[in-house]
Amino acid sequence: MALSRRTFLFKKSIIFGFTIILVVMTCGCATTVKLNKRHQYLVQSSCYIGGDNYDWKGYPKPFTLNKIAYVRKYNRFSDNSLYLAYSLGIDSLLNELCETEAKYKLNPTLALRDRYDHEKQKISETVNLTFLDMTSLKTELDCEEERANQVGMYLQNKVGKREKIYAVAGIVSGAVLGIAASTAGLASGDSKVPDILGLVGGIGGAALGFKALSVDKRVEFMHSRNQLRDIWEGRDTAQFFSPTVWFYLNNPRNPQNSLPSLRLQLIAKWMAFGQLSDANSKERQAQIDLYFGEGGEYNADELSMRARMLQQLESTIMLITQDLKILLSETYKSGI
Repeated sequence: MALSRRTFLFKKSIIFGFTIILVVMTCGCATTVKLNKRHQYLVQSSCYIGGDNYDWKGYPKPFTLNKIAYVRKYNRFSDNSLYLAYSLGIDSLLNELCETEAKYKLNPTLALRDRYDHEKQKISETVNLTFLDMTSLKTELDCEEERANQVGMYLQNKVGKREKIYAVAGIVSGAVLGIAASTAGLASGDSKVPDILGLVGGIGGAALGFKALSVDKRVEFMHSRNQLRDIWEGRDTAQFFSPTVWFYLNNPRNPQNSLPSLRLQLIAKWMAFGQLSDANSKERQAQIDLYFGEGGEYNADELSMRARMLQQLESTIMLITQDLKILLSETYKSGI
């Protein structure tokens, strides 16, 4: 009687253990998550609030130091400031300011002083408007970065829960099959049966461990306004950047050194730090379509990668705001 009960427990243990493994193994790992209404806006909404109808008719021609030589001769502004003034189309205003300043030093009249102050004010207005444009762009990039991070964290939590299920299943199935192996040894007296059950338990545990490592949840994440696409494609005109910013990103800040443009430096960082696969990699085109397209199905790691790329672009944009501050400071540096 005791022997038959052991046999019964043995069979039940095997069935239970295999049932756990089969159920978990048949669960799909690569699944698309459908967000509830509370989270849906994160994957569909845009951070854009309007106002970027740019006029590209006056887009500056490629920069050389010769083009600002007539202002550079006064030694009043740094080369970076002159480069920025050229991209803003106000290099002639800087020249007028320098000329008025020189005239005032020779003949300090009230009229020249008023003209001098008026020219400074015109330069300041252009710089401040550009600064507002930079702030708006930075805000949108920051919003898009945060959106990607939030959805990425949501997916990561989902993945963590699924990995926990596999881990628990592995522990339970291992324990059940271990008990079954001991029961089988007592019930049958055959030493091979425990070995077989131990082998099955090992294979099952390895399979569950593999499933835990290969859990992949995805979500449809859209970004019709994709500033990263402008950076990657590098066309003559940009869709989501003002002419001033686009010129600044696509031309070397100092023609005297051999550094590439800020846009090319940014792309080089993406490739150097593994945010984009090697050129010959099969993954490269899939990444290009995903990161620089209209959107698609992202997993948590890809959303985190997109957020980092947006952050790097935002940091590059901040270089322009620093140069704007320097230009404004040099403008108001009293020469008279």
